[in-house]
Amino acid sequence: MAKNSEDPKKRIVVLNKDGLGYKKIAKTLKLSCSKVAKTIQWFKRIGSTQNRPRHTRPKKLSARAQHHIQRLSLGNRR
Repeated sequence: MAKNSEDPKKRIVVLNKDGLGYKKIAKTLKLSCSKVAKTIQWFKRIGSTQNRPRHTRPKKLSARAQHHIQRLSLGNRR
């Protein structure tokens, strides 16, 4: 059985490897059945329970330019 301090996703995978089904895992950890199912499917497909890093669009404005635009819009409200 997994420790309480571990990540819930890791606990789901460990309980599934021990032979428990989705519903029993969901009841044990007090999670939804769909969360358990998606986590196990993700683990089987990727092989890890960690979130992937996200790629974001590069910013068009520098921090200084963005601050300047904020000051202009907040300073001249009328």
